[in-house]
Amino acid sequence: MQTEINELIKKYVFDPNNAEVNFDLALYYDNIGQLASAVSYYLRSAERTDNDLLKYEGLLRASTCFSKQGSRNFTVKGLIQHAIATCPKRPEAYFYMSRFYEFTSDWHECYLISSIGLDVSDPNSENLRTKLDYPGFFSLKFMRAVSGWWCGLCDDSRKTFIELVQSKDINEEYRSKSIENLCKITSTSRELTNYNKSKYDSYKFKFPGLESIERNYSESYQDMFVLSMLNGKKRGKYLEIGSANPFYGNNTALLETEFGWDGVSLDIDEKFVEIFSKERKNLCLLKDATRINYENFLQGFGFYNEIDYLQLDCDPPDVTYKILLSIPFEQFKFAVITYEHDYYCDQTKQFQEKSKKYLESYGYVRVVNNISPDEWRSYEDWWVHPDLVDKEILNKMTCISDKVKKSEHYMLGLL
Repeated sequence: MQTEINELIKKYVFDPNNAEVNFDLALYYDNIGQLASAVSYYLRSAERTDNDLLKYEGLLRASTCFSKQGSRNFTVKGLIQHAIATCPKRPEAYFYMSRFYEFTSDWHECYLISSIGLDVSDPNSENLRTKLDYPGFFSLKFMRAVSGWWCGLCDDSRKTFIELVQSKDINEEYRSKSIENLCKITSTSRELTNYNKSKYDSYKFKFPGLESIERNYSESYQDMFVLSMLNGKKRGKYLEIGSANPFYGNNTALLETEFGWDGVSLDIDEKFVEIFSKERKNLCLLKDATRINYENFLQGFGFYNEIDYLQLDCDPPDVTYKILLSIPFEQFKFAVITYEHDYYCDQTKQFQEKSKKYLESYGYVRVVNNISPDEWRSYEDWWVHPDLVDKEILNKMTCISDKVKKSEHYMLGLL
């Protein structure tokens, strides 16, 4: 290290107005955290060069040094603006500027500058001397989506986040951020899409009892799927792992209240169990679903070897898969299984395929895959055991493809 700085200083002493020497000296101080010295030499480099790219890079690096010091916002803004004026067709400075406005919660300016950057800058600009703190061209789309939400452009924001999640060019950090933002704006801005009688004529499979249903409760028609596959069965039996709310978004409330089903629900959240016990007649237990001997559990609660419905809905996906592995499929068959693999937010992208292979090894057939409450968030696969369901219903309801399937579109035969 000492040799390196000695060489840099020696070059500087012999040629103090050399822009590249000043930049290299600035970069050295930047890398060891001496930000004040780094800023000085970055600015000297920018002032002394005729090379617009070197000037551009020095201005942005100087702005970053000031940002790290946590002060001089006016100076940071001015340096980035100067960089944009120097190379207006490069994307990095637009990202820096939009991020600056994000930090200051100036959402309209953030939206404006990210939109301009997307419109005028070249995503394939030549490389700079060093790697800046710039994720890629997709980051401008991300900044526009974030700021657009705060500016009231909710549909445009949601659409852009979906495009980012599905893009092959985005890195995993920003894919995760896009998913996180989508989950927040979806949960706070959308009600569940429920079945009601106005949808009767469009319903894909009109099972006995459908005509009496005023509305359902599931987030994605899981309760209606169970009734469809079992031809409107009454007085069925279920095991619900991950019950959550007793009615809102719940997959067994309709089965219990209108079709006379009996069953046991499990949840790890004491609040949900307490509310469930007050509002529903069937049993809900406060349990860690990963720590149960399910053979003893099912036998102890009087379940027979053939059970109508198994729900597996826990977070994160590795936990749900762990629970799946502990279910005694050798002793018990389940007619219908709704399995939440959360592919959209599974960083490993492994658990959907793992669960598929595991369930198929026990003879289960996947009826529909990549189910979503919307049109982007693949989060569940739905299964049956062919020994326990009608083959004609199975054939009618089967829909397997790589496409994400909005649950209502699937259940109403719109795919």
